Formats: sequence, C-alpha cells, structure tokens
Amino acid sequence: MQEGPKTNKGERGPDMSRRKFLRGLGAGAAAVAVDALDPLGKYKALAGFVAQSRESDQYDYDQVVKEAKAYLRETYNIHLVMGADKDPNTAEILGEKVALDNYKQTVRLIVEEIQRYPARMIKNVMMNGRPLEIRVVQVLNLKKASFTGLTRAAGVAFHSGGNLFGKAERIGLDATEDRNYQRQSIHHELNHMFIAGGGRLHQQRRWIAMHAKLTKTPYVNVLEDFGVQKSPQASVNTSHVAFLDYYARLSSGEDEAVCAEYMFMPRLHVAFREKIRSERDPLVKEVLLAKYNAVKADYRLWSNGEMGDAFWDEIYQKGLSEKESIKTVTR
Repeated sequence: MQEGPKTNKGERGPDMSRRKFLRGLGAGAAAVAVDALDPLGKYKALAGFVAQSRESDQYDYDQVVKEAKAYLRETYNIHLVMGADKDPNTAEILGEKVALDNYKQTVRLIVEEIQRYPARMIKNVMMNGRPLEIRVVQVLNLKKASFTGLTRAAGVAFHSGGNLFGKAERIGLDATEDRNYQRQSIHHELNHMFIAGGGRLHQQRRWIAMHAKLTKTPYVNVLEDFGVQKSPQASVNTSHVAFLDYYARLSSGEDEAVCAEYMFMPRLHVAFREKIRSERDPLVKEVLLAKYNAVKADYRLWSNGEMGDAFWDEIYQKGLSEKESIKTVTR
C-alpha cells in the first residue's frame, strides 16, 4: 500500500503499502516500450488512445474503457474496476468516484505499465490462474488501519482471504496521484504480488542476509510464523544508508518493492545505479548492489527469462537520455 498525506507507510495484515515519498525525483514521464510484450492488436480505439501523448477529445472514452477492460482481462486475466467496494460488510478499498480526467489518465497508465510484463508472468507466476483485480478510486482510503494507524493511501495490495501468507488478489490505486507516481505505484504493488506468490518468509530471509555485515536487524517489521513483529533493535540499526528511501526500511517486502519501482522508472533507475557507484562505504555499496541484482534475478525468474539484462538496460539507457535532455534544456 502507498499511504497518503502523511509520510510514514505501513504494512498491515493482508495488505502491503507504500507512501508518497518519491515526489520531485523526476522519475521519467513515459513508459519504456518493449516490442515483444502483448501488442494491443485488435483493440483499435484503445491503441489509438494510448498512442497519443496526451488525452484528446477525439476518442469515445466509453469504447476506450471497454476495450481496456477487455484487453487486460483477455491478455492478463486482470479485472479493471473503477469505484470503491460496494458491500459495506466486506469493503476494503474505499474512496470517491473517479473524475473523468483522472479516469482517462489512469486507464492509460495502467495499460502502458502492464504491457511491460509478459502475459504469462501475471497469469501463471503471480496469480496461479486466479484473476487479479485492479480497483481504482479517487482519494483512496482503507477500511482497516495500517500499522501506523493511517487509512489514507495511494496504493495497496491485498492477499486472498485476509491470510497474511496467502497469494495476492487485489490492487487498489488512487487516481488523484500524479502520472509518475501512479506508474511507480503500479510496479510497487505488483512486486508485492509477485513476492507473495513466491513466499514472503523466503524473501525476507534472503534480504535480511544481504545486510549481515552491517546489521542483523535491518527492518522495523519482520515476519514470523504467525504474523508481523516489531524488531526491537531496528530503530538503532537502520541508521545506515543501504536503502533507497526511508520507507524501504519498514520491511524486506517494502525494500524490494521500492527497489523495483526505481528500476522500472528510467531516471530513478539511473539514480539507483549512481547511488551504488558513488557510495564510499564498501559494505553499503555491497548491500545496494546485492539488492539491485536480486531484483533483476527475481524478475528474470518470474518472467521465465523475458525480463533479463536487455530489459533493464533499455530502461537505464532511456534514463540516461532523459537526464541528458534535462541538462540540455537547462543550459
């Protein structure tokens, strides 16, 4: 989950969350195209709409949304839903009706970013054949409070049946967030889903081990057999800088999700690589590099090799180009 106006994030029960921390970092406005991944093909209205750099009044948005829902359902087994949960007894994702301008933007962003994943990666690896629901609202709120006591959120990932160790089932997104942050949220929450499918305890052991030369308790929250526990030494031992942002220190799951969202966004990917390169502490550099390589290894595994070195290098090269373009404009 990505929390809203306040700056701390939380991870509660069946959901995982992230907050609005990366504003102003220049994540990169456009998605990186991957030609081999699921072209829009027969979805003519949707293809034309996505091809436009900005929204245009020439499209029948009812048809665009209809095709977007069909494309995501047929290609990825994703059910796109606009609006909050209806049943007051089971509602988890709450919020306001999505305004038309936000609706247009979010449909575009979801299609663009989901297109970057091989269909079978989401269908088979992540969801084990079950559909994934992406529910979009305006001013996203959660019915139950997170560990920090906040309910305002920008993104959230839920697991089936409210079981902490269950497989992922739903993502909630806030359509009022800016474009780049929505893009980041999509990849952040999807990463939570992939980790849940592969086992969160296994992931936690690997990521804690990366910090062994720095600390045995790198995270504020740790998973135990029966839930999440606070680490009593975490407030002391997370003072080192082997994280991309403060929120990543909350748990191993948030740490990997933050790393993943950086790596999917061109200029943030460059920032990640530059942080590794410029780090003077050899132990911190080692941890950062291990995290970078671990994300690459996980996505290579989850995608059956389709998201390999070439995939990440394309994003990195785009980030370098965007960075150079900014320098040129500001000279």
